Amino acid sequence: MYPNYTKAFLNLEGVFIKKVVQADSFIKIFIQSQPVEQTCPCCGAKTKRIHDYRLQEVQDIPLLGKQVILLLRKRRYLCPYCRKRFTEPYSFLPSYHRRTRRLAFYIVSLLRQTFSLKQIAELTGVSVQTVCRLLDTICYPPPDQLPQALSIDEFKGNASTGKYQCFLVDPKKRRILDILPDRTQSHLADYCDIPRKERLK
Repeated sequence: MYPNYTKAFLNLEGVFIKKVVQADSFIKIFIQSQPVEQTCPCCGAKTKRIHDYRLQEVQDIPLLGKQVILLLRKRRYLCPYCRKRFTEPYSFLPSYHRRTRRLAFYIVSLLRQTFSLKQIAELTGVSVQTVCRLLDTICYPPPDQLPQALSIDEFKGNASTGKYQCFLVDPKKRRILDILPDRTQSHLADYCDIPRKERLK
């Protein structure tokens, strides 16, 4: 088992490191959790009965310019009451995913910067399609209030909603507020649908 400082450095909650293998382009970290009593997601019963193990590759944030792969020995439990089998949960890995939460958050943080989709894919070791899927999951809430001044301009894009898209800018703070799917009046009206008392200064 690897020392605690290695585990703390990787910040992998609920698991211990069994082995680390390094190569020129990747780092493989073999991890496993301690067996604990689990709650069946189907009936809510408690169980410690282990059904089997499965080894899953999980992609993590790159380290020192190398791709990091977690080799997770996943434990499946058997509920003695409803006879359903289920995999133990992990705080760092969403169900049915092969990438850690922090890798997804890292990709989203890069999307907020001036990197292209291809550059982000190369930096994180994922496909451009994966970056696009994460981009599609980002949902920003509508604004609570509009700035004192609002600049509106259009640009020729490649969105499926229209030939031209529209972006909104706060000229005083010099920052882009949002990009609308097209330049139609209806989309602009929906975006600016703020109660009058919130718009008035």
